[in-house]
Amino acid sequence: AAAVDRVGRRPLFLVGGIGVIASLALIAAGLALRGPEQFVTPESWAIALGVSAFTAFHGLAFGPLTWLAVAEAQPAETRGRAAGVAAAFNVAASFVVALSFLGICDRLGWAGAFTGYAVTAAVATAFATSFVPEMKGEPIDL
Repeated sequence: AAAVDRVGRRPLFLVGGIGVIASLALIAAGLALRGPEQFVTPESWAIALGVSAFTAFHGLAFGPLTWLAVAEAQPAETRGRAAGVAAAFNVAASFVVALSFLGICDRLGWAGAFTGYAVTAAVATAFATSFVPEMKGEPIDL
């Protein structure tokens, strides 16, 4: 938390978001360019690198900062209810993504699905860097 407070939420959302977008685009490119081979290819290395980078950048920004932003943006009286609503929406969104993933892949192809996720990450990054208040150095109402 001290590192987040020192650097700030917006810069972390921006760097993490750009990393998530780039890693999803790398996965999409690897999937689009791969051939029918069943062995290791440059495309499969690109996909593996993209998955690893996605995990790292998501863990830098969207993973932890989403919960921190919800907690910090609410006064102490409503923080618990707001966190509960945010958790419910998060679980519902994860359910929708998991339920729709194979259908999206059938319709758009694997590369198309990950391109769509990259676009969604771009929208989320733009939203987070534009509308999430910067709480750097602000005391949290306990």
